[in-house]
Amino acid sequence: LINLCTAPLFGVAGDHWLLGTRLEPLHALCCAIILLGVSQALLARRTTQATLSGSRVTGCIAAIVAGFGQGTGASLSRWVHSAEQTANTLLPSHAESFLRVVPGLLIVSLFWLVMRQRRAAGAEVPAWAAERPLAMRPALWVMANATFGAVLGVPCFQHSLTQVSSAVALSITATTPIVVMPMTAYSEGDVPSARSMLGALVAVAGVVMLK
Repeated sequence: LINLCTAPLFGVAGDHWLLGTRLEPLHALCCAIILLGVSQALLARRTTQATLSGSRVTGCIAAIVAGFGQGTGASLSRWVHSAEQTANTLLPSHAESFLRVVPGLLIVSLFWLVMRQRRAAGAEVPAWAAERPLAMRPALWVMANATFGAVLGVPCFQHSLTQVSSAVALSITATTPIVVMPMTAYSEGDVPSARSMLGALVAVAGVVMLK
């Protein structure tokens, strides 16, 4: 929730700093409605009981850092696209998405190597890093995530940044948990409450108002 709702704010700041653009008042209102609906939908969820581990402060800081990366990353993409237009060397969205994914792949690979070395050295592995059984074969989940995320989702996101501001694009992507709600209700029994459904409707209404 922190990640999704802070990313548009960092996107606004990044667009203003890098491109000198400001968010239109009506767009700002619609984005605020979207984030309000998303926050209500997530805060009102009837989640299953889970054992908390680690520091909540650390988690909040990590979420803010993630929101900063998402927001400023979108602004940098728009800034680079503007430079491409000036140089008349426009890259297609799928090429931009590939360049966007590669650094993340390198960082995750480095993290994986560190965790593997820790396991080899006999160090205690955090509970969240332990392998958990999945309802489907892991390979299917990985392929589905890669297909709808990096292969299809990221190019669409990159293309949206050529049409609208970072705040607008990030506010729409913030509705991802709402799209996932039926899936979690089916797979985890996480049935949304009436307040959560109302928040989802408010968020969708904000997206419609953007048009």
